[in-house]
Amino acid sequence: MPSTFSVMHIIIHLCRFAILPALVLCLMLPSGCRSVPLGKKTLKVGINPDYPPLAMKAPADTSGRRDRIAGLEVELAMKVSQRLERELELVELQWDELVPALLQGEIDVIMSGMTITRKRQIQVAFTDPYLETGLAALYRANEAERYDEQQELLDTPARVGVKSGTVADIFVTRDLGNAQIIRYNSAIDAAIDLTRNRVDLYIDDSPAAAWLAAKHDAKLGARLIPNTERLMAWAVRRDRVDLLKDLNDAIREWKKDGTIRREAEFWMPPIRVE
Repeated sequence: MPSTFSVMHIIIHLCRFAILPALVLCLMLPSGCRSVPLGKKTLKVGINPDYPPLAMKAPADTSGRRDRIAGLEVELAMKVSQRLERELELVELQWDELVPALLQGEIDVIMSGMTITRKRQIQVAFTDPYLETGLAALYRANEAERYDEQQELLDTPARVGVKSGTVADIFVTRDLGNAQIIRYNSAIDAAIDLTRNRVDLYIDDSPAAAWLAAKHDAKLGARLIPNTERLMAWAVRRDRVDLLKDLNDAIREWKKDGTIRREAEFWMPPIRVE
């Protein structure tokens, strides 16, 4: 059985690299959500476009459109819709709206960098995992020595930002007992606050932390947090056995033929955490 692609296998190297030019080039390409002819049954994919590089708002295109969403999850959603011969509709939601929308039948599947947790497994059915990731701490580059050891991070009384309702939120609430927790709806807003000294650390999944550190190249750095590995998967309602099977078939095939690896390596190229 092909293994889940692991971001943790990448040696994270936060310095200047080609990720942002490559992403800009990709985001400039046409990225309409309709991937099959009109008249086909719609696949409604719930997504929160505040998780770069998995899902994010694209820069305005040449026509001035600013409502496009891009990222690894979008690329995979387009492939899923083509495979199932269904018209793709990306339904933009806040993070804490995703599971309720799924349970209420407003969307067919969540494809938004969601990690598998026991609490979520009670509510939804997860596909096979397609990506392994972990948590990382984003910090001001000139304060890197404050968090050289994991225990220093766990004991910190600093102001620590997290995205509300995420695995990072659970981790910080449970393990950083001395921290002053500041919850955000937007990872991008949290990174900006970090550069402006309004928060001292921001903790998120490693792909997002790496992307944010690259975006704020000289100002921010990131460090993986050991023993925080997590598996990402897509979520459907428990009664959608047919869709769950279709998605698992796609994941297994794309693991085997390297599709997921190629897409993940494009959106999350090798970088190193200093």
